[in-house]
Amino acid sequence: MPIGRKERQALKAQADAILAEEQAEAALWEDSGDKKTKARRERVSLKESKADAKHAARRDRRTLEEEEEAAAMSDPKGANRNSKITQAEVARRQALLCSFAETQKVGRAQVVPQPQLEENRNRKAGLIDATGLDAALAALEPNACNCPHEAQSYAEFEARALQQLQRDKPSMRMSQMKDHVAKMWTQSRGNMRRGRR
Repeated sequence: MPIGRKERQALKAQADAILAEEQAEAALWEDSGDKKTKARRERVSLKESKADAKHAARRDRRTLEEEEEAAAMSDPKGANRNSKITQAEVARRQALLCSFAETQKVGRAQVVPQPQLEENRNRKAGLIDATGLDAALAALEPNACNCPHEAQSYAEFEARALQQLQRDKPSMRMSQMKDHVAKMWTQSRGNMRRGRR
């Protein structure tokens, strides 16, 4: 007959009470003169009590497991409980068997054909992408809009910005102007890398 939780707790309480009595009696007989040896004995006894408690718990767990196994073996209905499965489980098992059988037939993984790759047209300079008739006609006209915010190279931007700076600030040295142009380029709308940050 398996031991219930309440009975286990009662047995444990009794064992703890007996252990406490033994410790109290040992404390009475102990020589209280040397503090170092007393502390060492307390540590050793605490360690031993923890080891004993762990061993007792392990022993209790083993006995409970053995009792449960014996009860499961003797119960004829317990064996039939695991044999019932749901339709979903049956379908899952069949799918696994089919997929396993297919992999056994093939013997190796099948190579999947690569889809046809299309060229990236985002960076083509000559490509016209306009919505509406007016925008398409304006895009087809040569040099219709020479706006500074359109995508451009750094060399074009630098040439235009250096001319502007030489007119506005003629006292600046060339290295200062180039540094200023580089800072302006990082903030320019024509810089295609600006939006990627």
